[in-house]
Amino acid sequence: MNMSACPAVLEIVGRSMEPGLCPGQRVCVEALSPRVRCGDVVVLHSGVRQPDQPPFVVHRLVAVAHVGSRHLVFHRGDARGRVGLTDGAALAGRVLGVLGADGRLVALARPNTAARGRFLVARGRCLIYVCLRRLTTRLHLHERLPLAVRRWGQRLLG
Repeated sequence: MNMSACPAVLEIVGRSMEPGLCPGQRVCVEALSPRVRCGDVVVLHSGVRQPDQPPFVVHRLVAVAHVGSRHLVFHRGDARGRVGLTDGAALAGRVLGVLGADGRLVALARPNTAARGRFLVARGRCLIYVCLRRLTTRLHLHERLPLAVRRWGQRLLG
């Protein structure tokens, strides 16, 4: 596939996906499809409306869950950092690969061992968080939980 066949192109501006994706690289993005799976590199609307901040975030999809009527998406960069939690409506697309200097599409490199380990730990924490959210929702306790317990849940994702 070459650049002319690429549905959309985004330039990486941050360092959260290093070493796999570095600032200045261009990625080919397809519209969101049902083929999106945990571990895929996805594009999310950042929700930031400041001119000096990018409108999109490129991160690895850690987990997707339904809690009550909410569709939760957990994402994180391959570099060290926190797990992001957002609404499913923020998902905008899936990264197909990196565009080389010659315009050809190059497959994304697999995360290194350290990044893969951080991904697995983050995924485990997300699944624990989802179980706790589902339990408190079913028991109608979420609104009554003390602030300290809610903060503990947020720290679990960090």
